[in-house]
Amino acid sequence: MTPRSSSRSKASQGTASASAEGPVSGEPAVVPKQAVEVQSAPRHWIIRASAGSGKTFQLSNQYIARLRESPPDRILATTFTRKAAGEILERILLRLARAGLREKDLKELAAFVGDPPLRQPDSLRLLKEMTRHLHRMRVSTLDSFFSKLATSFTLELGLPPGWRMIDDVEDRRFRMQAAEAMLRDETTDSVVLLMNRLAKGRVVRSVQGLISDAIANHYQTYLMTEAAAWSPFPLLAFLPEEELAAALAALQSYPVEGAAHLKARNEDLERARTGDWESFLQKGIAGKIVQDDLVYMRKAIPDPLVEVYGPLMEHARAALIVPWAHQNQATRELLDRFHAAYEELKREQRGYRFEDVTRRLARHLSGRSADSLAYRLDAGIDHLLLDEFQDTSPAQWDVLRPFAQTVVSGEGTSFFCVGDTKQAIYGWRGGLAAIFDAIEEELAGVARRPLDESYRSAPLVIETVNKVFAGIPRHSNLDTFARAVELFSKAFPEHRTARGHLPGYVRLECPPLPPAPTGEGEEAGDEPEVSEDDLLEFTADRVAELAAKSPEATIGVLVRTNGTVGRIVHKLQRRHVEASEEGGSPLTDSAAVQLVLSLFRLADHPGHAVARFHVAHSPLGPLYGFTDHDDDEGAERLATQLRTQLVDEGYSRTLYRIALELMPTCGPRDGRRLRQLVDQAAAFELQATLRPTDFVEYVETQKVQDPTEARIRVMNIHQSKGLEFDIVVLPELDKDLRPVTPSHVYRVPSATQPPDCVLLYRDKLHVSLLPPALQGVFREAEAREVTEALCILYVMLTRAVHALHMIVRPNPNEKSTPKTFAGLVRAALSECTPPLPGQVIYEAGDPEWAAAHAPKVETAQVPSPVSPPEDDVVRFAPAEGGRRRGLHRVTPSRAKEERTERVRLSGVLRLGTSEALDRGTLYHAWFEKVTWLDETVPGDEQIREISRARGAVPALVERSPADFRATLRAEAVGPRPIADALTKGAYSRLEGTSFAADVLEELRGGPFELEVATERRLAVIDEGELIAGTIDRLVLFRRGGRVVAAEILDFKTDVVEAGQAAIRDKVEAYRGQMALYRRAVGRIYGLGAERIAARLLFLGPGTVVGL
Repeated sequence: MTPRSSSRSKASQGTASASAEGPVSGEPAVVPKQAVEVQSAPRHWIIRASAGSGKTFQLSNQYIARLRESPPDRILATTFTRKAAGEILERILLRLARAGLREKDLKELAAFVGDPPLRQPDSLRLLKEMTRHLHRMRVSTLDSFFSKLATSFTLELGLPPGWRMIDDVEDRRFRMQAAEAMLRDETTDSVVLLMNRLAKGRVVRSVQGLISDAIANHYQTYLMTEAAAWSPFPLLAFLPEEELAAALAALQSYPVEGAAHLKARNEDLERARTGDWESFLQKGIAGKIVQDDLVYMRKAIPDPLVEVYGPLMEHARAALIVPWAHQNQATRELLDRFHAAYEELKREQRGYRFEDVTRRLARHLSGRSADSLAYRLDAGIDHLLLDEFQDTSPAQWDVLRPFAQTVVSGEGTSFFCVGDTKQAIYGWRGGLAAIFDAIEEELAGVARRPLDESYRSAPLVIETVNKVFAGIPRHSNLDTFARAVELFSKAFPEHRTARGHLPGYVRLECPPLPPAPTGEGEEAGDEPEVSEDDLLEFTADRVAELAAKSPEATIGVLVRTNGTVGRIVHKLQRRHVEASEEGGSPLTDSAAVQLVLSLFRLADHPGHAVARFHVAHSPLGPLYGFTDHDDDEGAERLATQLRTQLVDEGYSRTLYRIALELMPTCGPRDGRRLRQLVDQAAAFELQATLRPTDFVEYVETQKVQDPTEARIRVMNIHQSKGLEFDIVVLPELDKDLRPVTPSHVYRVPSATQPPDCVLLYRDKLHVSLLPPALQGVFREAEAREVTEALCILYVMLTRAVHALHMIVRPNPNEKSTPKTFAGLVRAALSECTPPLPGQVIYEAGDPEWAAAHAPKVETAQVPSPVSPPEDDVVRFAPAEGGRRRGLHRVTPSRAKEERTERVRLSGVLRLGTSEALDRGTLYHAWFEKVTWLDETVPGDEQIREISRARGAVPALVERSPADFRATLRAEAVGPRPIADALTKGAYSRLEGTSFAADVLEELRGGPFELEVATERRLAVIDEGELIAGTIDRLVLFRRGGRVVAAEILDFKTDVVEAGQAAIRDKVEAYRGQMALYRRAVGRIYGLGAERIAARLLFLGPGTVVGL
């Protein structure tokens, strides 16, 4: 069986089943006719590629086709993440490598890269060209390309010499310092006036809170806009005092008929006299007039009364709009002052964010041609390939525009832009999907092509996706969302799938009610409800059930927030289900990390009562001699001790020591989080301060992933972009389509222009008082948010290959369909009656799809791109290999785990886990410095220095020389000691080598030269597999400059029990690893297997065994 599919990203790994793979293992199978069409007459393309339709595959086709005409440094391919850029590059290299090795792969690649026909020598030549010029290749993120571009225009961009990029933590510190500097430079009166305007004349927040909110909520939009955009309000005037009094008198004297109208008029008068103009416009007769509803309490409001209300309503309108306008303008003024201080600070510190560089480049490159930039870039760009273009921001397009215009208008150049506006889920970070539409108008002569056929999902999954997006307008309670939903549905193209033979299953269900409450304090009549936690418990049960029923399938649990990721993983762990926690969350979700942070809080503030209690009643209390939380002197001593340790040893070494002490009390997850905490401490060293609480704040704000190799992965939806899973579980469909109220809204005249109007967010009453054009700004912003929510729903649904499980909360008392993902899906798939506990709302397909087909699995053959589909077989593969694309990647050091037994770290040299890791690393580092032991031996100080460089604890550093020499003097169980295996004399006499007799006879027949390489890295392709790893020690026998034989030595630090049987077991465990090494060495040096010897050096017992 082939390696099990997993959910690793598509470019580097495969699809969920072999039958879903295409011409390169795991790639969508685009038929040659379609591929040649892309390569034919038009050279400039915009590709709208739906989920699973093979956009990365198409992009790699284009890159290889253009590589045949131009050197690598004249082709620019960009995407949005380093991971995606690496996957694109890997895809290109692997496809060329496979085409150079196998005729079948060559024919498949040739079908996609146009004329003249690609030959094997061509493929190998292109591969060599790329590998020779990897340093000049331009396959990168946009940020990386822009950063390199900026280094060529440092002076023109106004950047200081030696400028650098800063991370989020340093940027937060810059912002705080800039805010403080801004306040220092202002007079008290000006600050008070500004704060009053920001707070609408009411003291409701601290100065620091107001400033922090304004910066966090509005600064990014500020950077995109001109000052005029913040002053869009009409000029309104309050009634003069005399006119206001007259208007009130007129209303009071008006002869109102009917008790209800009279009461309402009097209440309106009271609100007006007290200046409660907001209530005046919300309630009573005035509230009806504002809504254009001239009926109050079932009685018409006469026109003369409406006229009497008119002046007061205009005055009330001004009373609400004018402070709003002042706050809008005050926000802009505040941001002006902050921006000046912030920019000055960044210039002083020479630190900038990627966004800063992008904006400066956009301004500088405006109106320039790419040809004028070529001399600074060391080479022009003839071919531009843009991936995930729907996530491009206006500023990013401003930088790319000159290059796009140049290649589109040039001879022998090409433009290839691929994306999908249905997957535009990054609007919150500046992406604007409408740019995709705009460039079609900007760039003349660019051909367009949709790709709506999936090479990922089973027919039932695609049918469900089509049904959902065709049916979402049936939702009966969309209100103002209806227009955006209808437009999305109308524009949605019907999807097809090329994987018609794949089985599938779709289920939409509600959890059952939890058991009735029986504890104290519960009222007998209370009806149980399904809480959010109940829903997550049900989700964990369902995932555990699916994992048991489909033991080789990958499962993706996709949620809206990172906080939910950790909760679900925790619930799965309680069910003994291993799951990978992804998406990133602060390390504070670990009890062990929380304890360490309490220790650091105590070090900074010995009087911190909570921290003192936490530390004193933890395993760290005895370690630091602090077990009484009321001991003030003890707290002071502990704080002084830890602060001294931080100054003397630094954060990472101090945290390493603390982690070693806590490890024995930790579970696997807390142990991983502690190791990640040590890594964070190492990163923090570069910006460390004398305040331990600064490190605490750093840890609390940094998101860290906790991924494992588990086949079940829990992540937020944004993390799932580009991935696919055999089974997808969606437990958070009950979230609102607009989960967060925006801080402001803005209007964009066109996709390529900056916003021309910014309005701080207000409620419906305030919005109703605006002119129609400004009311439209709110509608436009709402439509953008709803559209992005629909894109998120699309991404969720299209990650599934075989099965889609959707879980929603029941609500038997539901009065109207909620404006949630659950409401949309229910409206599209069912009659949308109130969902009941335990109800299966929608179900299609065979729930036993995996069990029915898995027994047929024997191999995972990849079908030809033009061959008909094979039998209706689900081809899962064993988990250890992971999901792959391209070549099967084999790591020799893991071969023993995958093919024989697993060697536990705790079995290495009988040490604790952390020290064992150190010792194993150190032994390899020590022996890396040994060329020939009979010529030079590393000195004691050199051994210690090696240990220090590897971060060993002081005690381990001190005893390193003795340990090293003890290993060399160890008595062997067999006849070959460690030291002899490392001497040149022994090799010259051919003593101890494990060559066959005929090879030994040949070597004895004439002189040879010896060459040794330590830590020899390798990556070779053999028999369709990519073998990558590191050989500890490789000895080459040369004759006449040619390698005629080789021997591989591998150091093993395993614990080996006494007796030959135990050693034989260990040897068998590593036999597969050494076989892969021998294959790789044979491939590199052209040697037959009989000319490659191998020996295992077990350092613990001092035993050398030949293979």
